[in-house]
Amino acid sequence: MIELAKQMIAVGEKAIDGKPKSNPISKLGLGSRALNCLRRLNIEYVEQLIWLTRDDVRRVRGMGDETFAEINNALEKIGITWLATKNYKI
Repeated sequence: MIELAKQMIAVGEKAIDGKPKSNPISKLGLGSRALNCLRRLNIEYVEQLIWLTRDDVRRVRGMGDETFAEINNALEKIGITWLATKNYKI
């Protein structure tokens, strides 16, 4: 368990444009619909987002295919991938 925590901290230190993943989601350049959907999940920071599963994000009210694609593309653009898998939740 301690090893997993160390790995999570190490992943959290990866830089986005020289800044940690603790950047607010507002810096991803998302539209208002995408931001509102993420706020419904109480997501404020990129690091919180990437530890959710794709399925969790897609289930949010107002999250359609285009909105999900916008979020996914924003993460890919800065070189960050989803860390959680379908079978793993925090």
